[in-house]
Amino acid sequence: MRADTVIFDVDGTLVDSAADIRAALNHGLALAGCGPVDFESSVRLIGLGLERSLECVLEQHGKRREGPELARIRTACLTYYDEHLVDRTRLYPGVVESLDAFRRAGVALGICTNKRRGPTERILSALGIAGYFGILIARGTVAESKPHPAPLIAAIRALGGRSDRAAMVGDSAVDIDCARAAGVASVAVTYGYCEGAAADLGADLVVERFLDLPAVLGASPQSA
Repeated sequence: MRADTVIFDVDGTLVDSAADIRAALNHGLALAGCGPVDFESSVRLIGLGLERSLECVLEQHGKRREGPELARIRTACLTYYDEHLVDRTRLYPGVVESLDAFRRAGVALGICTNKRRGPTERILSALGIAGYFGILIARGTVAESKPHPAPLIAAIRALGGRSDRAAMVGDSAVDIDCARAAGVASVAVTYGYCEGAAADLGADLVVERFLDLPAVLGASPQSA
């Protein structure tokens, strides 16, 4: 597969952020009078984004907070996360080396995430990879969120790419379903936050390491 444009998910794909997201989610749940979620449960929610994850867990506990009360808890949860974005969040192995290989090969790189723009920008900057990406489509950039195809299509178009020469790289059904709906090739990584096996997501390709991506997408150091 040769991709001239590659779009990445963030959490579970570029960065291991589960510990910081779980801490923020549990902060919000504590304010709502709920017990904490365990690590495995929090990981399964990450693809939804922090706000929707909080709402889902509250619903599961029968805590149907609405109006000002829900807004207060949501705001406190997001504020906590914003203050602890990179306490334990780190790049996955091989990210910088692989992004360098893509850049040398002239591949246009972008981000398509259900995270909010501000925190995403700060994480990418703090971890030293913000400059690799020509576009960031985050929650609210367009009206829809993944798995709707609109944010992915917007990212590809912003980079001047074509859907038939692009690839979406992610770790969850949200990412792979988004790519499928957009008519874009998809790559699932096995090390992320997928519930179940990445091989069962229906992606066009599955890789075990971020370092494998340049070679499978035609941008290996040898071809760069």
